[in-house]
Amino acid sequence: MFPGMTSVDSPPLRGVELWDIIRDITEPKVSLALPKDAALLSEVRKKGTALHSVPNVIRPVEWLQEHGQCMENLHIKPSTIRQAGRGAFASRYLPKGSVISPSPLIHIKDKKPLDMYELRQESEGQIPEKVDDTVVGQQLLLNYCFGHQNSSLILFPYATAVQAINHKSDYNAEIRWSEQAHHHADWLEIDIAEIPVKHTGLMIDYVAVRDILPGEEVFIDYGRKWEESWNEYVTEWKPPQQKDEYVFPEAMNASGEKIIRTLEEQMVNPYPSNLQTTCYYFIEEPEDETEIENTIASWEDHWLGMDLTGDDYYSWSCDILERYQVSSSDALYNVKIFGGPLPFEISKTLNHTLINVPRRAIKFSARSYSGFEFERNVFRHEMGFPESIFPSKWIDTHLVLMPSTKER
Repeated sequence: MFPGMTSVDSPPLRGVELWDIIRDITEPKVSLALPKDAALLSEVRKKGTALHSVPNVIRPVEWLQEHGQCMENLHIKPSTIRQAGRGAFASRYLPKGSVISPSPLIHIKDKKPLDMYELRQESEGQIPEKVDDTVVGQQLLLNYCFGHQNSSLILFPYATAVQAINHKSDYNAEIRWSEQAHHHADWLEIDIAEIPVKHTGLMIDYVAVRDILPGEEVFIDYGRKWEESWNEYVTEWKPPQQKDEYVFPEAMNASGEKIIRTLEEQMVNPYPSNLQTTCYYFIEEPEDETEIENTIASWEDHWLGMDLTGDDYYSWSCDILERYQVSSSDALYNVKIFGGPLPFEISKTLNHTLINVPRRAIKFSARSYSGFEFERNVFRHEMGFPESIFPSKWIDTHLVLMPSTKER
């Protein structure tokens, strides 16, 4: 307390008030793990934040045997199918008829929101605008959804490693509707329009149709339509024009590039056109973006020296304005910040500059819409949901009556 002040002038903060202040100034991710009520601190200290936030997470073995399902039967590694990318492999012996993995489904009532259009971007950092209503492709998400050729509904499975299960005609697993209590079997008897929009309720099980050995890759059948479409795509495929110029950002970041070139240096020695320098930067969202217009901020290490490469939440696009040496082996950078992660973006026109940025806070990322997945005519097709278990109520009559749609 300062001279001349008494306890009457400045009453001491109560524990509850002090705790509210601490939670307000704490980084958001950390704050979510802290109890809202200061009275619970002693309990949290004994149990830990995880056990406090998820009560009853530890169950007796008997309860698990009756109600539990294993979520660790699969692991991901490169597929045995050439050029298939990743695959899902059995982590243990899976006898015929056993559940390999349960999976909730996100239902998307109309696949049209996955359509893609020609976009026009006036300048880097600005949100692209649709040129017209001509559909030029579909989003990558479609490849990971189940669907039916005569239904507008698609279903996205989300569970450990199931997105990596590849197609094979000689499959060793299949999907079935779950028998778990969380699965709303009554939804299978109602029209698509009646299925609730705001929450999930459908579940499937991936089931072994024969004994699967540890380390064996797991496959399902995507359906005849998918296989025909894939074979046609492979037959007609041509490499993209920019194939030889494209550099994966992961490869660039692993190259050990110690010095990042400034914009002036890039005019003589540019980076690959698909790459953009990005910077890790923590900034509170301003009430009005003009608050940061023509401003300069100094970079602060909110990560306390931790590795930043996996935390894209705080990654912003940046232009390298200046580099200056602080030692024989280290340099700092002044950069112009723009774009940015959610919940808000910074326009280039705001001219927000960040100084004293260390090399470890800068990496290479793919420019917006520069990846091969955004090329015209890339393969997009939902996995076929088994005809034998697809609800007849979900069939769209108008799609059945359109031969051109059925041929897709």
